Amino acid sequence: MSVPVGYKFRPTDQELVIDYLRRKSKGAEALPCDVVFEREIYGTGNKFPWQIFTKNDPWEEGNSTSSRS
Repeated sequence: MSVPVGYKFRPTDQELVIDYLRRKSKGAEALPCDVVFEREIYGTGNKFPWQIFTKNDPWEEGNSTSSRS
C-alpha cells in the first residue's frame, strides 16, 4: 500500500483512543495497513531513557554505530 503525495497522519485524541488504542489493548491489529509503523521507543531493555534519541538509532537508514570510547 502506498501513501498518496501530501497525505498527513493527524488523528484527533478521540480517534487515537477509539480507533487505535482500544483495538490494540484488546489484542487486535492496531491498524489494518502498513502505513503507520510501531516502534519500541525504549529499545530492547539495554538503553537508559536518556539514550532513546541518540545518533546511534538503529531505525535510521545507513546508520553506523560509532565507538564511544
